[in-house]
Amino acid sequence: IKIEDVIAANDSSVLRPFLESLLKRENRDGRILYSVIELLLNMNGINWSELVDRQEFDSLKTVKELETFLNEASDPETINLSNIKRWGEMVTVPAGKFVYQDETDEEDHVYLREYSIMKFSVTNILYKEFDPHHRLRFPQYSYLDDHPVIGINFYEAVVCSLWLGRRLPIEKEWEKAARGTDGRDYPWGEAMGYQSDYANTCDFMIGRTSSVTEFEQGLSPFGCFNMAGNVWEWCVQLYSKGHVTQRVVRGGSWLNHMVHSKCAYRNTFDPDERYPAAGFRCVSLQLTEVDDDEEDDY
Repeated sequence: IKIEDVIAANDSSVLRPFLESLLKRENRDGRILYSVIELLLNMNGINWSELVDRQEFDSLKTVKELETFLNEASDPETINLSNIKRWGEMVTVPAGKFVYQDETDEEDHVYLREYSIMKFSVTNILYKEFDPHHRLRFPQYSYLDDHPVIGINFYEAVVCSLWLGRRLPIEKEWEKAARGTDGRDYPWGEAMGYQSDYANTCDFMIGRTSSVTEFEQGLSPFGCFNMAGNVWEWCVQLYSKGHVTQRVVRGGSWLNHMVHSKCAYRNTFDPDERYPAAGFRCVSLQLTEVDDDEEDDY
């Protein structure tokens, strides 16, 4: 069904309040919110897919039906702010250059402006604040409040991030937060064999997710937990120009070997699918990439 056909077949005076009602907490279903927002934005002449790809969301503030939804995460009358504070904690990644992928030549290092990234993957209890009707998708693998939410597809992750006043990371942001500036293989440094206290991967046969507060020895240089193992994390980019739909995931998971959790390792998932080993974490809204002319100044 095309969005234009839905809009053409319905009176806007009826469709707008109906869509707004689906955003309300008491009616919320995280599985359909991406499409609800897409319809609302289209009625306001805004291309939702382009906003997501560019990660520029300022125009959302002009859509009055989204106002309550976008401000809800800071409303103490509506949600438990202590859960937002505890599980949505952010760490700062300073401005500067870093080794991206295998570009070890200094002239090829990438510059990013300062940004913040979540210390933990989004947990079950934090996602429940966003969607109070959410039911665990794979409870045999993640069921406790402090475990990462799994079975969340790309589109659900996009909307939850915006509800938190954040967005999904681009690959460069994710990788810098995971490996720091020196091009290390893993968040803690080099592998040095299989280290059971550093990451939750299938090498250690845990067989499920673990608490996002575990594996402190595997912290990234900026203080992020579980950027190797536990769950793959959605990034916003398409995997390559040849992939018209597949989105990037990073970090490896409890279901994969440790070699797949290297900081520079790239994987791809179908954005519509809900995987038992995929979750996400968010970054601050401001854009961090600079163009080539600006980068020459750093």
